[in-house]
Amino acid sequence: MVLCASYIRFRRALTYLLEPDINNVGSISQALVAKGNPNYDEAVAVQWQATQVSLISITNFSGRVLIGLASDYTKNILRLPRSYCISLVCTLFIISQAMAFSTDDITQLWKASLALGLAYGGLSGVESGLFPSITIDWFGLSHFSETWGIVCLSPFIGGNLFSIAFGRNLDAHTPSSSDPPPAAPFLGAAISEPQCLEGRACYAASLQMTTAACCLVLALGIWAAKRDRMRAAALAEIARKPTVDWDEQS
Repeated sequence: MVLCASYIRFRRALTYLLEPDINNVGSISQALVAKGNPNYDEAVAVQWQATQVSLISITNFSGRVLIGLASDYTKNILRLPRSYCISLVCTLFIISQAMAFSTDDITQLWKASLALGLAYGGLSGVESGLFPSITIDWFGLSHFSETWGIVCLSPFIGGNLFSIAFGRNLDAHTPSSSDPPPAAPFLGAAISEPQCLEGRACYAASLQMTTAACCLVLALGIWAAKRDRMRAAALAEIARKPTVDWDEQS
């Protein structure tokens, strides 16, 4: 039961961490476009948003393919448990969060988007291919449907909590609706709705939170991989021990 709870917490945390970034990449793009820009144009912001979504989609697909190849390589060539790939995905998470945190120019956000898409694709590949196999290895096939159902439902609460935290942090840096919306002097137009104009400060605290959580999940992933390796070594040792044929001795 302890192992089951740890596994569910681990998988739940992985999905939680990417929810704010995937769902709010548009807000991040808007914040960077609006920072120090007296000629803010929502049409330009929308174009940058579409660019980030496209980049994430492309690397999302690539991540799904690469994690499958990495899983087979780990299992068949390196002779290590597939659960080692969990640590690889966690590392991609940390890289994507660090890159997003260090970006304060919209023209450089594509790097973080590529890393985020690759990490999210790796997570999706792990969820659809690797996690079911690990679930069977850890808990057996007899209760697979029940156990996998619990695992799949686990992000329901946490994903919303992380997204709410992102939204609250963004709202804390956004002018209140009672204030007049800032105008773009060159265009003579006002921003149609309250918008955070502080750039990276609009979401930096949220990324710090998710980065810290990613590090915790990485520690859990390393623990899980080492546990699997120790168990595999113990089973191999048992298999090498000679068996005694009592009928032959008698």
